Amino acid sequence: MLAGIGAAAGAWIVLRVPWLLAVATLACAPARIPVHVGSTQANLLLPLYGVVAVAAIALAWELFGEERRVRELGPLAVPLGLFVGWQGLSLLWTKDVRQGAIEMLFFVLPFGLLTVVLSRLRWSRAWVLTLYVQIALMGLVFAVIGIVQYEDARHLLESEGSRGQRVRAERLVLPRQLDLLRPLDLRALPRGRDPGESRRRAAATG
Repeated sequence: MLAGIGAAAGAWIVLRVPWLLAVATLACAPARIPVHVGSTQANLLLPLYGVVAVAAIALAWELFGEERRVRELGPLAVPLGLFVGWQGLSLLWTKDVRQGAIEMLFFVLPFGLLTVVLSRLRWSRAWVLTLYVQIALMGLVFAVIGIVQYEDARHLLESEGSRGQRVRAERLVLPRQLDLLRPLDLRALPRGRDPGESRRRAAATG
């Protein structure tokens, strides 16, 4: 109920200041919320799905209003429409219907709708510059957070041998990059030598 009211209020604001939808999309794109469904855990783009709901309501209001516009994507409208249709049709012969349905319902359809709504925005140099500034500030914030958590991970790695703790990659902004460092005890690495060689020797002697 509250989510519906919030989406309707967001659509009312977007209809008056349409470019706020682009600002909200950019702000919510990196956000993933961990959700537990039974025994399954997933990091969902819940904030971005909220933006999609707002966009859907705003689009429906415009389509049933006086304004009539079609093929906002120009020459890309037909190929993208065929691609979405092919994605849905491919569910008939896929081996993993569940994964295909997840991809269709949580990615292709909502983000396709969001693409259409964003393409309806009228060009505004001021708002485009606003998005440039926004993405620059977001990059700066993420860089600072990544540096802080990288240093935190390094300190945890240095004390891993004494405390017997493992660094959890989910706590890091850059988990894939730091995952290579997670199993290492930095104090045990010989200087000026290949860490891979040390591991192979340790495995051979063990």
